[in-house]
Amino acid sequence: MYIEGVISEVDETGTKARLTVEELDDFKTPYLSVSQIWAVGNKSRLKALKGTLVGAILSDDMDRGMIIGAIYNDEDIIPQDKNNDDFIQFQDGVFISHEDGSNTLKLKADKVIIDCTTLESTGDVKDKKGTMQDIRDWNNSHCHTNGNNGSDTGTPTSKI
Repeated sequence: MYIEGVISEVDETGTKARLTVEELDDFKTPYLSVSQIWAVGNKSRLKALKGTLVGAILSDDMDRGMIIGAIYNDEDIIPQDKNNDDFIQFQDGVFISHEDGSNTLKLKADKVIIDCTTLESTGDVKDKKGTMQDIRDWNNSHCHTNGNNGSDTGTPTSKI
């Protein structure tokens, strides 16, 4: 049977939760598994959060079941500026989004840590002042005056 309820308790891993179902006189479900994207080989965890309205499937005797996902409602709504985006918005402000057709992935965070041996870009690496290619172009062609009895030193012999 399908039910909707509010998460009222969460286990220590965040992967099991109990629901309070208002329409069933505030019935409390047993701990139900929270649906995950992967659990074997690849791993993922989407933690249950207290107070979230969710949909769940329960056995007929309501002693076991599974939370299948969160539900937007009148209180918990999609941010107005994200109607065209697929996104994940965390409580602390970290935000990941993709707008259909944009070919762009946006990430907003105070700090991003990338743990890898090689970080590779097939395009420009850019900040608010310019690109890494701008730095190479300037460095590889610049000259210093007065370096050679008043004449230019010439361009660097070691290019970046």
